[in-house]
Amino acid sequence: MKKTTFSIFIFLLLFATAPLFAYESYQLTRLRTNTVSQWNRWRSNYPNIQIDLSNARIPNKRRLTGVNLSGANLTNADFRSCIMNNANLSGATLTGAKMNFGRMNNTNFSNATMIRTNLFKAHLKGSNLTNANLKGANLITTKFTDANLSRARFDRATKCTRTYFQKANFTDAKF
Repeated sequence: MKKTTFSIFIFLLLFATAPLFAYESYQLTRLRTNTVSQWNRWRSNYPNIQIDLSNARIPNKRRLTGVNLSGANLTNADFRSCIMNNANLSGATLTGAKMNFGRMNNTNFSNATMIRTNLFKAHLKGSNLTNANLKGANLITTKFTDANLSRARFDRATKCTRTYFQKANFTDAKF
């Protein structure tokens, strides 16, 4: 079988039989291969679809600037070193997610569940974490400069060494 024929066969096998694959795999493929604007357009066309990317592995250094993952299940997802500036993760479930070394400046994490999330050396400058639940999160050397942490929960944030909170808003935050 020629290489071209084989490639067409694989393409047809993957896309013509898409309903046979788990929908979560389809969503992960969309996020990995589409541009952020294509992903966001798809999200706006199908707002009632629950996004489930639990246990997903996103390639290091992937640029997801401006991505809309609001309300998504991202439990145990691996976003290490991803660039997610100006993203919308409001109401997302990020329990156990790996976001260490990430760039998430000016990102909306309001009402997000971030229990045991690894944010080691992450940058969240100017981000909105209003009502975020950060119980047990790894915040070692995380930068929250100018972040809104009002009503955020930090109880049992076990690792909070050398964390930067310059000009952060802690109104009604719980430690």
